[in-house]
Amino acid sequence: MAKISANDMYKNRIEQINHDLQQEYYKGKRKSKNKIKKLSEEKERLEKLVRW
Repeated sequence: MAKISANDMYKNRIEQINHDLQQEYYKGKRKSKNKIKKLSEEKERLEKLVRW
């Protein structure tokens, strides 16, 4: 089994967060501001940990 580094996991999660944020923005008025805030905070936290 191949080892997955923590850095790769963080990058994959950031990509997933970006996708989820785009889906929320497309909802327009139905978007969840709380969900967007939580995802944005998690993204910022992960970006500090990732070594690009």
